[in-house]
Amino acid sequence: MAISMTYHVDKNLYFNSGHRIMLDTTEYTYKCDMLVHLRIGKNLGIRLNTRLRCVFKMDTALQNEQFFAKKHYNQGNSKSITKSTFEEKKKQFDMSETAVTREIVEEYAYTGEDGSPDELQIQVKVDGDEMIAVIDFKDESQLNNLVCPAWLIPPA
Repeated sequence: MAISMTYHVDKNLYFNSGHRIMLDTTEYTYKCDMLVHLRIGKNLGIRLNTRLRCVFKMDTALQNEQFFAKKHYNQGNSKSITKSTFEEKKKQFDMSETAVTREIVEEYAYTGEDGSPDELQIQVKVDGDEMIAVIDFKDESQLNNLVCPAWLIPPA
């Protein structure tokens, strides 16, 4: 039975420590317009590209950095754009009125309380000054065996 836990994140410790980032997404929302900057980590990129080549027999690989635009928030599909178009559209946003949300998915490998190695994914959401992390555990034993990174603040 999967268990999901939410933690607070110490911003200073988080940004001053190393991470194995799989996916990093930054969304800029201004009025009805949305821009998305997507960065695929090396580890995830290798896995996805290998999987896509095997399953779909694709010759082209995913790019490590991609940019998208969407005209109406929560309506329609986003379209892929170039970095220069992204930067040009972003200049049109009033940053004082723009909501910026960042989500990071990373792999965390650790040696558990019982001495066995384990690995899980941590989703970190940065929204203004607040940072939270969500971890989905396979079961209660994985939850109980977790050795938290220093930047995670366990729930009270």
